[in-house]
Amino acid sequence: MKLNPITILLIPCIALLFTVTSCEIINPEEDIPAYIQIDTVLVNSDNLFSGSPTHRITDVWVSVGETFLGAFPLPARIPVLKDGNNPLIVDAGIIVDGRTEKRLIYPFYRRLLSDIDLTRGEVTTIIPEVSYLPSDEMEVLLLEDFDFGGGTILGEDLDNNPATVFVTTTNSADVFEGQASGSIELNTVDNVGIVGSNLPYMALDQGILPVFLEMHYKSDSQIQLGVFAYDGDFGLLQTNFFLAFVPRDDWTKVYVDLKEPIATLRSSLGIKYFQLVLRVDKTNTDSRSVSYFDNLKIFRLK
Repeated sequence: MKLNPITILLIPCIALLFTVTSCEIINPEEDIPAYIQIDTVLVNSDNLFSGSPTHRITDVWVSVGETFLGAFPLPARIPVLKDGNNPLIVDAGIIVDGRTEKRLIYPFYRRLLSDIDLTRGEVTTIIPEVSYLPSDEMEVLLLEDFDFGGGTILGEDLDNNPATVFVTTTNSADVFEGQASGSIELNTVDNVGIVGSNLPYMALDQGILPVFLEMHYKSDSQIQLGVFAYDGDFGLLQTNFFLAFVPRDDWTKVYVDLKEPIATLRSSLGIKYFQLVLRVDKTNTDSRSVSYFDNLKIFRLK
């Protein structure tokens, strides 16, 4: 077929038009994002009420304006298809029970509500600061940093072996922060230590409110966590060891969800109180094993 000069002229023009149009569809100017850079999160805490502000926040859950952007592991560079001044919400996310696949917003940190100025193509770096909930929103069931002397909240010897009781140490090499930490020492003969929180035990919530334990530990042996259940006269009714932690050479913070283990206890009639229990089994090959603990906290929503 013979093309006339007008047809020949139109073909490259139409091709050029489609090229320009498709470029605009694929990468229009309004799709250039702004970025929010978050490397870490700070925690504000009243030491007398909620203890140390040290934390292990691993993720941020971010909303800008009416748009929930998602949950992002730290450090995070978050693309946002907005500019100008926008409302910002940041929730602090944690790893639950030491399981990296189990992550959620920590219910005892108050979310950050703020504004942020964004410019497309530019990075805005922020350091969000969250705080613990106030006393009218959460209840402190246990708080122990071992710094005040006079014994420890975890002073009940449940294995009836005075060689494996929970003691405090002030050796700076074995203290996470402050003046002291707690410890359990084992050997090849006394190779199991079981201790629990002292009387009065914690009242069992009859609802389904979130309950969490926070704890720092380092250990050369395996640690198990448990909750024991008691009746109204503090008679033992049920035991439940529900979680184990592997040895750690360095101090590690864990957030433990106690709601399900406590719910398991609640299914039994007559239970009024529960007790936090730590069990250490000597699993190393040395003649001596020591496990260290600090900043134990149990919070419950009101």
